[in-house]
Amino acid sequence: MTPRRDLQLRCALSDRADLRDGRLRALIKEVYSPKTMSWRLPFGRRSASDAEQRSRWEVAMALYAFHRLGVLDGKAAALVVGPQSGPAVDWLSARTDRLRSLQDPVSALAIDEEEGSFGAIQCSRTIERLGERDEARRACLELHRVLRPGGVAALSASFRLEGPAPGPPGLLLLDEPELRAAALGEGLTWAIASPLDLSASHPLMERRGRHAWTSVHLLLVKPLFH
Repeated sequence: MTPRRDLQLRCALSDRADLRDGRLRALIKEVYSPKTMSWRLPFGRRSASDAEQRSRWEVAMALYAFHRLGVLDGKAAALVVGPQSGPAVDWLSARTDRLRSLQDPVSALAIDEEEGSFGAIQCSRTIERLGERDEARRACLELHRVLRPGGVAALSASFRLEGPAPGPPGLLLLDEPELRAAALGEGLTWAIASPLDLSASHPLMERRGRHAWTSVHLLLVKPLFH
């Protein structure tokens, strides 16, 4: 397995090959440093599960894209949405002027901020916990509303590989049409940074009963004029 090119701009499924990329590995080690987050497993430890690696992939892909696209200049305002968001919050707190964290996924349905409040948004482990496709759509519309023109949103969701819709009890798993309807449909002016690549050869998967899923990472850029 070899790392994909243009990793920082990929919109894709999680792939074990990505973890071979030196830039991504370095960032994961920095974000999940045992010196600052001793209660977490150090990256690379053999006992780390696919679920743990998948979570770290989601965070690192978002933060790496923010860095490479220049949206973190020390004066930026950033929003982090989702449970288990501590690593992203810790890393962004030293690189932004204002940072807000919403750990309850339901908070994404109604964010008490003005339109265009944030230049960078990282959202993971949220869409799958909302339960309904209509709620996933509402959350994306709300994230779009609070993203400023020219801003970047990194959105991760659980992508259904096997099993019937909507997913196992308590989880909303999206296939490609459902993902596009929720995150790229009518009323959303942001543009996907690169064509969606669903060809992962070794996805970081989770299974429950008949269902199997992995993460999909979307990098969304809101136009300056819309």
